[in-house]
Amino acid sequence: MNIITEEQFNKILSRLAEGLGLDSIRVTQVQIAERLGIRQSSISDAKRRGSVPAEWFLKALEIGGVDPEWIRTGNSPKYRVLSDTPNGALTTTELQKRIAAENKRELSEDELMAALKRRFPAGTTIEVNFLMGCTGEGKEHTK
Repeated sequence: MNIITEEQFNKILSRLAEGLGLDSIRVTQVQIAERLGIRQSSISDAKRRGSVPAEWFLKALEIGGVDPEWIRTGNSPKYRVLSDTPNGALTTTELQKRIAAENKRELSEDELMAALKRRFPAGTTIEVNFLMGCTGEGKEHTK
């Protein structure tokens, strides 16, 4: 177990508070403790020991999606999005890039119809009119 200085502890506690959705400048140990579901004295004890329990980092990940490494060091991406991909978690920046790329992809007619069926209750009549082609010639299609 690495022992950290009081200054390091205070920086970690400030980032932890931010990760828990609290005002990292005006926050009290009582507020942090309430958010973590612990007693305030547990924070004082951790500060005295010079260590931050792993459960606190995990709680910030659970509540705010905040990367425990960012809380610990302030050097990694702040937010992580959990993923079941072999490469592990994605940063929000990486996720936004993937979403943007996916949004640019055109849906097939079957994918579009499946999405509409999921969105609207059975028995709903849907009329879809859209233009096809990229030459400026439009076709109307109703299904």
